[in-house]
Amino acid sequence: MPATRTFLFSDLREYTSFVEKHGDAAAKQLIGDYRRVVRAEIERHEGAEIKTEGDSFYVVFPGAGSAVSAGLAVLREADRYSQARPERPMRVGIGVHAGEPQPHEGQYVGSAVIVAARLAQTAAAGELLVTDVVRALLPRDGAPSMEERAGLQLKGIADPPRVFAVRRPADAPPRQTREPAEVAIPAAEPRSHQVLCPEVIGRDAELAALEAHLADAEAGRGRTVLVGGEAGLGKTALLRRFAERARERQARVLVGECSEIEARRPFGPVIDAFRAQGLGLPEELGQYAPGAQALAETERYRAHAGFSERLAAESAAAPVVLVIEDLHWGDEATYELVPYLARKLRDRRVLLVATYRTDELHRTHPLNHVLAELARGRLADEILLRRLTVDELGEMLKLALGLDRPATREFRDALYARTEGNPFFVEEILRALVGTGELAYREGSWRRTKSVAELAIPVSVRDAVQQRLLALPPRARTVMQVSAVIGQRFEFDLLRDVSELDEDAVFEVIRAAIDAQLLAEEPEAEQESYRFRHALSREAVLADMLARERRVLHKKVAERIERTHSDRSEELAYHFDEARDTRAHRYHVAAAEEAVASYAFARAVSHLERAIELAPDDERGLGHLYLRLSQAALVSGDLHRAERAAEQAAAALKGAGDPTGWADATIGIAWLRWNFGDSRRARDLVEEAIRTVEALGDSRVLARGLAELARLWSLGADDPDATIALAERAAAMARRLGERGLEAHALISIGTTMSSKAGGSDLIRRAVELTKDAGPVDTAARAYNNLSLALGREGAPLEEIDRVMDEASAHARRYGYRSDTLLAREAERAFTRLDWDQALAAAEEGDPSTVWGAMRALLRSLGLTFRLGPDPSVYAAAQDAARRLEAAGAPQFTIGALAIRVLYGLAGSHERAAALPGTISEVLGSAAPSLGRHVPHFAAATLHSAYLLRDDGLVRHWRDTWARALGERHVTALLGDALLARSDGRDDDALAALRAIEETPARRGFHLRSVAAQQKAELLAKRGDREGARAAADAAREPFRTAGATWYLGELDRWARELGLE
Repeated sequence: MPATRTFLFSDLREYTSFVEKHGDAAAKQLIGDYRRVVRAEIERHEGAEIKTEGDSFYVVFPGAGSAVSAGLAVLREADRYSQARPERPMRVGIGVHAGEPQPHEGQYVGSAVIVAARLAQTAAAGELLVTDVVRALLPRDGAPSMEERAGLQLKGIADPPRVFAVRRPADAPPRQTREPAEVAIPAAEPRSHQVLCPEVIGRDAELAALEAHLADAEAGRGRTVLVGGEAGLGKTALLRRFAERARERQARVLVGECSEIEARRPFGPVIDAFRAQGLGLPEELGQYAPGAQALAETERYRAHAGFSERLAAESAAAPVVLVIEDLHWGDEATYELVPYLARKLRDRRVLLVATYRTDELHRTHPLNHVLAELARGRLADEILLRRLTVDELGEMLKLALGLDRPATREFRDALYARTEGNPFFVEEILRALVGTGELAYREGSWRRTKSVAELAIPVSVRDAVQQRLLALPPRARTVMQVSAVIGQRFEFDLLRDVSELDEDAVFEVIRAAIDAQLLAEEPEAEQESYRFRHALSREAVLADMLARERRVLHKKVAERIERTHSDRSEELAYHFDEARDTRAHRYHVAAAEEAVASYAFARAVSHLERAIELAPDDERGLGHLYLRLSQAALVSGDLHRAERAAEQAAAALKGAGDPTGWADATIGIAWLRWNFGDSRRARDLVEEAIRTVEALGDSRVLARGLAELARLWSLGADDPDATIALAERAAAMARRLGERGLEAHALISIGTTMSSKAGGSDLIRRAVELTKDAGPVDTAARAYNNLSLALGREGAPLEEIDRVMDEASAHARRYGYRSDTLLAREAERAFTRLDWDQALAAAEEGDPSTVWGAMRALLRSLGLTFRLGPDPSVYAAAQDAARRLEAAGAPQFTIGALAIRVLYGLAGSHERAAALPGTISEVLGSAAPSLGRHVPHFAAATLHSAYLLRDDGLVRHWRDTWARALGERHVTALLGDALLARSDGRDDDALAALRAIEETPARRGFHLRSVAAQQKAELLAKRGDREGARAAADAAREPFRTAGATWYLGELDRWARELGLE
């Protein structure tokens, strides 16, 4: 059942006439300011921006209250903006509606979305329209008053809902106080031109929390802490104060910062932090400061271990605090390193702290995956910064200006109304007022000669920064613009060359900018470098430039870097692209190659997409660019993008008369079709690709096609000998061509097809060795997965299988590999280990449209039902997932669909749980062993439901079915023996079978073991052995206590009471 969502649409009114009247530059500025206003309120009210086109926003909120509050806040901010610029007002109309839409490709579809959009189109400037649905969802207390707009017609809506205009609370009238002609408050004389608060205000609780985490780390309990908040809330100031206290406690503090422009430098902030403290880098990186070139020639996971080992070694002498600032601008290598360190250093005297901007995290931001991984593994604590209260802002004013007594209430309240408690904005306004002379220090006091109402208080950070820029001479403004175009951080030499000024002139500007609180020095950088004091300052400088000005400067920057550092492809791609220079295409391609070499696949996708977009119309290599994009998207986990790119590659390569390239792309499409559940189509495509290239002789593409067809055969009920022969042919051809990855791909299919025969797992181990260090990461992942399954079929110890799975997870993390298959395996493994919080979190990740997404959906349904009880919406979702798995056509998915039998049993639908589908016997023999970890859950449902139906024939049918697939001494067969014995009154034989289940390794099949324990409790209670029965009943409940299965525990408690065991 779809969840209720509230949608907000927002449009600018009279925008076309605004463009005609004021021109393109002013219109662009208005759009930029409007988007900043709306996005700030979306963040504050916990909305999610779905889509933005031109002057229209499409936003979803979890509740009606937050959507209406956000809409009112946007209109309030638009009014403030317009009051400051009456000649260029911001006129906004907003519509809000709620309903139960259907999610579709990252958006929503349904009438709720359409109605909200039509409301926004209908709303007048300054008006917020909502429907009666939204009105009903608002709380009765505190909801804004509304006036019905009877008879309002909505375009394209035949039967429109009732519509209401929300009455906006009038802004509080200015206090009618009679201020003296001049307000003067005594204060200490400022030490510099800067106006900065010397203390961190309003962060006592956060500082105490960080110190508590440091105390844990000092005691050998390593911690990871994430500090989040919108821009300007003082994350850096908080961490600076904490670092001071940590040093006082004799901790060694390492600090590194991520940068937006340098987001492509692998391990950049960590390398900087190590080098600033004189720590040697891991040998795998060499001793290069940038780290990127050395990293491209080695494996990142060894660098992970190297960083971990060095931090652990340093912590032996003193606690270590590693701070990574602005993680939202981090590189992929750092994103992989943070969870790795969080895991590895939990028993070391190390505290890892990372800051990030919550307002930067759009839905597809790569940091979201890191945050999800840390949360799923319970590896990090989070501290979210809030805005200051009005009293805290008053204290900040007092300290920043060095006042002997508090500022006037009028002044404090005016700044609070404008800044809403953002500390950085407060400092910017103070500096702007000082710069204009409206706030001045004279004769031992800070003085203002205007009333608060008359003060020209900037309406945004951008306005405050621009006021200071206007106070600088024209040459200085040019230098600041060049600095902003280069990036958040910039080298002096590059700035000087692009500015075309002499060294003294540039330095004079930098000093003035530092005094104006715009720039800060980077004293620990190897080359003379500076940075913007805050990212918002740089953004304000860029926003004040015309597009052409930015393009010209980007080109100058790019050409200067190209002359001196032509290997810095990432930077060159960025600057040439911003300059709209054709060279951007070449450097995006080069940057993509570097990204793939350092396993930064998501970044490679971005570069390749942009390279394709910029490619000339006659680009001969376009098809191969699409093919590379498909491969990068596949490994980054975006299967839909991978399929689209593969289809475009196939079309382009076919049109270019390249049969080998077409076949390569077609095999890629086949693999993706299989993941989406279309096994038959996948086979047809691969066979067509093989026919196309087979006559051309041995080739990488032919070897790939043969290996892929062998994989498909190995998963079905095809002739095992034919499958092995086909895979051996593929392996031999790949070996001759030196294609280790394809050889491994074929060896996996051979080993998998050999099933429990001797040597099957040995061949797959060989595939692991071929790929784990230098092979394709997706092939290595398949090798690890199939090795664990082969070991299970061969009866290997569970500890050995777990070691393989642990190594598989570690390998995937090293290379940033997050496939749908891997997510499904992680969810299944956590479920089996009874860590259901992690299992449910993993089940919600990934692409729900794949067969693996269907597997995760089924698992999620089971977990939710065990915890909350049967629910129609969960039941329907599980049925849909099971149907998709059955339709996929592969035996392993047909068997995976049996998981719904557990759900049927929990819901009391025992006939459905025990029913034997006609196809099950055909596929169980070949595929059940591959699901050995999970089959006991399915078997328990089928056997127990058949027993409760008193249908001994059905019990025996299921018992024999599982025994043929898994063996006569498998726990599934033993449970069947116990239930049949009970039906026949052979209680001793039943107890013997149940004890045999207890003697098998106890870390798999917890549901089956619980059912077995229930049977034992009932038998012992029947014999009068109350103590033994209670112990068995407790054993039946124990796994579900661990998993937090509240509803099912209640059911077992009720069962125990009925037995008289409570």
